[in-house]
Amino acid sequence: MEYHITEEGTKIKLVNLELSHLKNIIGFIEKKSAEGLEVCSGGGFDANDIYYDENTYYGEEVKIRLNYYDYIKELNRRNNLKNTNNMSEIKTSKILSVDSVKEYSTNNRVIYYHNLQMENGDKINIGKNKTQQVGWELTYEIVGDKKDDGTYQEIYPKAKYAQKEQFNKPNNYSQKSSGYDTKGVEVGHAINNAVNMICAGVSFDNVDSDLPSGQKIKAYARNILLISKQLKEE
Repeated sequence: MEYHITEEGTKIKLVNLELSHLKNIIGFIEKKSAEGLEVCSGGGFDANDIYYDENTYYGEEVKIRLNYYDYIKELNRRNNLKNTNNMSEIKTSKILSVDSVKEYSTNNRVIYYHNLQMENGDKINIGKNKTQQVGWELTYEIVGDKKDDGTYQEIYPKAKYAQKEQFNKPNNYSQKSSGYDTKGVEVGHAINNAVNMICAGVSFDNVDSDLPSGQKIKAYARNILLISKQLKEE
């Protein structure tokens, strides 16, 4: 089903429904499936007419008749898009312009909030303990809220300082000698993110939804690690 038809007969594409309207439709169908949906048919006007027929349906029959799963599919599509958009990325770029700076004091500490334009095209709002200058390099992660279309709600979305994911190591450096298992940490994060994505209803095209929980978590984690690797190589 591609369209929702209102009581007035107006056709609206499912993708164009307001989120609140979509949720209200789903809630209405769920309510009717529990309380019962009365369906009248025939050519009469009331129960005394020979051509009049009246039936009450419940549960799954109501959901099928009212296209419940088409609305659920659209809601899941939006949730999946939102979760995908919210997957943050650590970036490094030089400051192209400093558009504004606001000073904020708290607990005897001064923080300078900057509206910056970066050479990579990003616009960000970030707090630093000293004023930033054009040409300086920043490594950051954008954490501002996104809209359904993937764009940010703010002109200068909020960003936070981040450490570079790749850096030069001395020739004698090794993960074992450092005492810090970075691979193990990445795998742990991937597993945690996999569980969160499964709970949120996010799906991957290459993962069978009917897999046992353990195998599904591993498959999701592999996809997350692959995406992370691809981003690092860009």
